Amino acid sequence: EEARQEVADTMDKQFFQPSAASEMGGVGQPFLSDPMRGTGEDDMPEAAPFIRPGATVISAGTSLFGDLRAEGDVEVLGKLKGNLEATGNVRITGKVLGDVKGGAVTLAGCAIQGNITATASVCLDEGALVVGDILATDLESGGKVKGNLQIARSASFLPKAVLAGNVSAGMISICQGAQIQGAMRIAEDPETNSLFGDGLEI
Repeated sequence: EEARQEVADTMDKQFFQPSAASEMGGVGQPFLSDPMRGTGEDDMPEAAPFIRPGATVISAGTSLFGDLRAEGDVEVLGKLKGNLEATGNVRITGKVLGDVKGGAVTLAGCAIQGNITATASVCLDEGALVVGDILATDLESGGKVKGNLQIARSASFLPKAVLAGNVSAGMISICQGAQIQGAMRIAEDPETNSLFGDGLEI
């Protein structure tokens, strides 16, 4: 609890500092794990953009205080102190002090203190930091998370991933180099249990 409070205090003090994404000129740039990003190969059809036209955007250098509820996609390049709820996808490269809810959620070089709920996937790059629980259908993490994860299908941890908390998922994949401090639970699969039958008969 003391560690969680220390991280929370640090994030609160840094809330008005320039984000890493804006300093590097990486505003609005998708990263590899965007669920709807194209491969770039000539023989592949172009995928729909992760953040679609008409999205609500908190631009870099902007600080918003209060809850935000939006129809469609949301992109946070600046800072939000309040809860965020969107009916579409969410991409965050800035800082958020509050809960985040959306379809697919992409976190790139950002800092979030609050719980994340996604009806689809949650993807974190190596620069993402989350202090809070995550509830999603799928997870791909290369960043740092302090909280518990409840994933319906697949949870994948890339080599630079750090998790301080428990994870429950239908399938868990851990790359060499990932650090996980907590309990892991694989959801029971009736189809797998059926492979063993009712036991031996003698």
